[in-house]
Amino acid sequence: MRRVSLASLNPLRAIGRWAAHYSIALVHDSLRGVGSAIHASEARTQGELRSFEERQSKRVGAILSELTELRREQDELRALHSFVGDPRAPSPAMSIPAGDRLVPRHAPARDPRLPAGRPHP
Repeated sequence: MRRVSLASLNPLRAIGRWAAHYSIALVHDSLRGVGSAIHASEARTQGELRSFEERQSKRVGAILSELTELRREQDELRALHSFVGDPRAPSPAMSIPAGDRLVPRHAPARDPRLPAGRPHP
């Protein structure tokens, strides 16, 4: 026959063992729930971050293409409306004779090399 001590029959001690086991199980389940909630939140945040980065890269691409288009248009306008002495005008091709590229100071006001309505620089 097995001997049973009085301490093992103590109901308070049995309740204490059960409460300890149950509280450990509750803490374990709670931590698993917190861990899964953290993982779900992290996955959601990663997805939002990826979609935000994709939207930003598309926006940057659109801005850069618009800037390139505006620069091209600006270069075309400069080529059409540049005047002698314009510091931003593209340099003339070297095949053009110097007399056609340069306007002397004593050039008449109706010189075809000067744009209409603009005085000599």
